[in-house]
Amino acid sequence: MKIGSAIKDYREGLGMNQSDLASRSGINQGYLSSIESGSREPSLNMIGRISHSLGLTRRELLDLGIKYNNSKF
Repeated sequence: MKIGSAIKDYREGLGMNQSDLASRSGINQGYLSSIESGSREPSLNMIGRISHSLGLTRRELLDLGIKYNNSKF
């Protein structure tokens, strides 16, 4: 699943930078960067923390990841 791409695009659409999202989620910016680049997969707990920080439910963020998986290479 391309959850990282979905997180990045949604974050950028909100005008939020990585540092802002990392701070709001209580995670390291380097870890967020590795999630967004696809080199690491977040746990469900982490998806929950990130989605909450983006104003989404966990399900909404997972659905975005699924859409990216089906539409982008």
